[in-house]
Amino acid sequence: MHHPNFSSSLFRIIILILAISSIIDAQTTPAAAGPSDLPRPIDTAFDVQPASVLGGCSSAQKNDLSVAFDEMMQMKNIISVATGDMSNNAEMPATGWMFNYLFAIPSTEENMDYGDDRDNLQIDNLLKIWHLMDLIGQHSSGLIFQDAQGTPRKTRIYCGHEWIKQSEYVIDPATNSEVLPRRRMIGGEHWYDKVTRISMPKQTRPQLFEPRKSICGARNLAVTHTHFNTITFCPRMWERDMRASLTMWDPPHQLAVLDSYQSFSMTFLHEYTHLVGRSYLGPNVPDVRSVDRGQESVGYHACYELAMEGGAQLALENADSYAVLGVALFLSNCDWRDGSCQSAAYWEDMRTRASLGPSQ
Repeated sequence: MHHPNFSSSLFRIIILILAISSIIDAQTTPAAAGPSDLPRPIDTAFDVQPASVLGGCSSAQKNDLSVAFDEMMQMKNIISVATGDMSNNAEMPATGWMFNYLFAIPSTEENMDYGDDRDNLQIDNLLKIWHLMDLIGQHSSGLIFQDAQGTPRKTRIYCGHEWIKQSEYVIDPATNSEVLPRRRMIGGEHWYDKVTRISMPKQTRPQLFEPRKSICGARNLAVTHTHFNTITFCPRMWERDMRASLTMWDPPHQLAVLDSYQSFSMTFLHEYTHLVGRSYLGPNVPDVRSVDRGQESVGYHACYELAMEGGAQLALENADSYAVLGVALFLSNCDWRDGSCQSAAYWEDMRTRASLGPSQ
C-alpha cells in the first residue's frame, strides 16, 4: 500500500508553477521581416557579429540564426512545461518515455507498471532540467550575462572561425600584439581573443579539433567558449544540408528517423546548454563521453545508451540529450521513443501484446 508523499506533492506543485512562469517570462515572437539590422529577440542577449568583422555573419546567416533562436526558445518552453507535467504524472506517454530513454527518469506509465510513485529523486532530476531551461530563459531575456571577467557583456555569435587568433607567443593585452622580444607561452599554443584580451590553451581532441589552425576543427557544427563568452557556428553547419528550423521540413512520416531532423535550432539549443551550463550560471553541461566507447554522446541512440548505462547523473550533464529531447517534443505528431516516428496507437498495441504474452 502506498502512503501519500506530501513532500513529493509539494515539489510537483512548485515545479508546475515554475514551468508556467518560465514561459510567461520568456515569451518570444517570430522574427519580423525586414532588414537584418532591425532588433529581434536574438539581439537581447546575443551580439551577432556583422560580416564586416572577421568570422562575422552575413545578413542571410543572421536571418537563419534569428529563426533558429525563436524556434529554439519554443523547444525550451516545451521542455519546461513537460517537466511540470512529468512531476504531476500528467504527461502524454510519448513525452514520458523520451524523458525515460534520454535521462533515465521513469515515465508515469512505467512507474504505474511497477506500482511505484514518483519519488523525490525523480522530482529533483526534473527540477534540474527545468532549472537549466530557466537559465536559458533568463539569459535570453537579458537578465543574466557577463563575460569571464565578470563584466556585463552580451554573448558574441560568430559564423566562422577567423575571429580567433592563435599564437605560441605571449601577447600583450594592452596592444593585442606579441611581446617583443618574443616569449613562448607556457603550455604551448594558445587561442587569443582580441575583444576580451584573454587567452586560452588550445583544446586537444584531435578527432574534433583538426585542423589545428581552426577553433572549429574538422567536424564541429558549433563550439561554445564560456572563457571568451562566444558561440561560433562553424563552416560545417552552413555547408551541410540543414535547415534553420524544424518547421521547414514536411511533418515526419511513419518510421522517419529522429536524428535526420537536424536544424540550426537544435544546434542552438545544444550550444545554449553549454553556455549557461559551463558558466557561473549553473551546473556543468559538457559533451559527455559514452560509458563503453569513450565517444561523445551525440544523437538519439548515443544519448539513449548514455542514460541506460550511466544513469540520470551522466545524462543530465550531456548537452545533446537536451537538444534531442527538444526536437522530439517539438515534433509532437510522432512518438519518438525508439528513435523513429511511430504513432501512439502503435505503442499502445505493443503494450497490449506484451501484457497478453508471446502467444498473442
